[in-house]
Formats: sequence, structure tokens, C-alpha cells
Amino acid sequence: MPAKVLTQTGLFIPAEMAASDSNFLPIQDPAPGRVKPPNVICLKGASIIGPNHRMLFENIDLRIRKGERWAIYTKQRQAGLALLRCIAGVKSLDQGCIDVTSNVSWSLGEIKALSKTLSAEENSYYLAGIFGQSGQRASELKCIRQMASMEMSEWLTPIQSLPVLKKLEFQLALSLAFDFDFYVVDPFVLRPLLRAGAYSTYWQSLILKRLRHRGFITLADARLGIDTCCRRGLVLEKGAILKQGSASDCRSLVEAGLAE
Repeated sequence: MPAKVLTQTGLFIPAEMAASDSNFLPIQDPAPGRVKPPNVICLKGASIIGPNHRMLFENIDLRIRKGERWAIYTKQRQAGLALLRCIAGVKSLDQGCIDVTSNVSWSLGEIKALSKTLSAEENSYYLAGIFGQSGQRASELKCIRQMASMEMSEWLTPIQSLPVLKKLEFQLALSLAFDFDFYVVDPFVLRPLLRAGAYSTYWQSLILKRLRHRGFITLADARLGIDTCCRRGLVLEKGAILKQGSASDCRSLVEAGLAE
């Protein structure tokens, strides 16, 4: 496991990052300007039908602007996940439309494009050719391997043969290696890492570092804690948006038990 340094935020970051970025800070929202930032994602009349023809959410309108950080508060896990996956581009709407005008990530740690029969190195090489920076493939592959703390034998192993936790660490490292305009963070994908005790602070710090100057949307999750960095929020109840506004107001509504 790579050496880590405790920051003033109470999180651990790799020692080499601390040396190059000693002013690591919690996520800060972009300073408000007179001109509203451009839209990143717009949903209009969005609806998704789930299993047994049950409507997960219906006729949702949502506008997300550049740099905004959104938290979804809901007790309807399937509905929240469906909304996240729709924004990530891996689930289609049954009704309505979505307009995406920026480079949006897949859900962190969940990559559908991986080939199970290819090694971690081969999968990384392929995705770096699509999402990486020109001329930086070698350094990006090195970064992925270091973040995932993979031995050379693991790096060259087909990912279907990797232990479950190591495979998730590799997929999360892949997600964090490339720069997107907007990120989708699904806490349920990351829960196996969060169960790994103190080691989870290593990944939490890397996630916060990647999100620091970017907009994102996430499901509220007390263990992940990333929703506490959000300024915008929505409460999803019975397939509809009960409230949309500041994240603190949405959080208070849920904590008061007014949203079921």
C-alpha cells in the first residue's frame, strides 16, 4: 500500500500528491458570476419504467449548469440509481428527452466497456486511447496502476480473474485517471471499498481531489459523505421531485421525516 499523508481535512492522500499539492482543500463551489454558466445537462419530461412496469420516476424536469454539485435525496434507491445512470448515458429514458452538452463521466467505478478477458493493462491502454490526453498514454497507465496499487502480476492478469475488491479498485482508478467536465458518483458502486475500513479514506481523498474543480451529481450517502460538498439538491419521492433547491434545505426536509 502506498505511503499516505494526513491532511488538514482529516483525509489521507498519497505522499507523492501531498508533495506536489500541499494546499489540498475540500471541494469549493465556483464563485457566482453575473452571467449564469451554461447548461451541462437538461432533462425535460423524463420518465423511466422499472421492473414489473412500475414507474421509477415520471415527467421530471431538471437543469444542471456547469460547475454545479447536486445531491439526490431519496428512499427510493432504484429511482435514484436510474436517474444517475440516465445522466451517465448507460440507461435510456422511456419518455421525455435529455440534452447533454458536456463530457459526462460514467458512474465512478462502474465501467461497462471493459473486456473481462483482457488484462488490466490492455483495458487501460484501450480506454486511454479514447478518454486520455494525447501523448500521455504511458503516464496515464502508470497512474492507473499506482492508484490501484497493483502488482505487475495483477496488472497483466485478465480482470475476470482478479479478486472482487481488486477489480473494483482497478475500475475506480480507471474512472479517476481521465478528466471529464461532469462526474456521476454512485455510492452503491463504491460501498465494497467503503467497507474496507481505514483504507477507504485513501479512495475518498482521491475522489475529492478529482471532483474538486468539477461539477457532479451523487446519491446522498452518509458513509461516502460527498453529498455534504453539494450546494444543489433534489428530493425524489414516489417518482416525482418533491423539492428542488439548496442541498441543505433538501437534507433538512429528509431528516425531518417530511419526505417518505
